[in-house]
Amino acid sequence: MRSHKKGLLNSELAMAQEVVPLKEVREQVEVAITRLALLHLSFAKTLVQELGERKGKELAVKSILEYGRRVGERTKTRTT
Repeated sequence: MRSHKKGLLNSELAMAQEVVPLKEVREQVEVAITRLALLHLSFAKTLVQELGERKGKELAVKSILEYGRRVGERTKTRTT
């Protein structure tokens, strides 16, 4: 009887959770990705404007490489 109660609670919980339409999820993910891209673009443009083209681009590339390293490290630690 205990497992029946547990199963009932799980199904009640599942029914109580909000269901978001896939189209809305896709739209929100697209908005978030676009905003993140604009943030990165703004940082890079500001570096170039403030430090000059050579130094600004150098730091932007350095930042991109560091970002990639961090993403790779996080991905590696999550899969092991």
